[in-house]
Amino acid sequence: MAINRSVGQHQVSVAEAQLARVAGDGCARHNYLNSLLEASGRHSGRDLADAVHLLCNLHGRYPGLIELALQRCPKGAAQDWLTRASDAFTPPTGVGAYAKVAKRRALRR
Repeated sequence: MAINRSVGQHQVSVAEAQLARVAGDGCARHNYLNSLLEASGRHSGRDLADAVHLLCNLHGRYPGLIELALQRCPKGAAQDWLTRASDAFTPPTGVGAYAKVAKRRALRR
């Protein structure tokens, strides 16, 4: 359990502490997110589409962030974890499934 020192030694869980950090300093307070949420002008749909497109480019492509980290990771526990994370986020389906599985196997060697 984490201790919230600013409020008289009240114990909070790690998840509560992380959510408090995100609410205070993370994307929940970012001006761009707030402007997207509050937008009602003629370009609001385009701006939202641009944000979704950026997120898809970051997280929906192969190799994604996890695969890039996996390519540079030394063998061991971290590589095992990244492999499981990669499998969980991008199950091998579709046209590129065989290439992805083969590439992942080659990384393990």
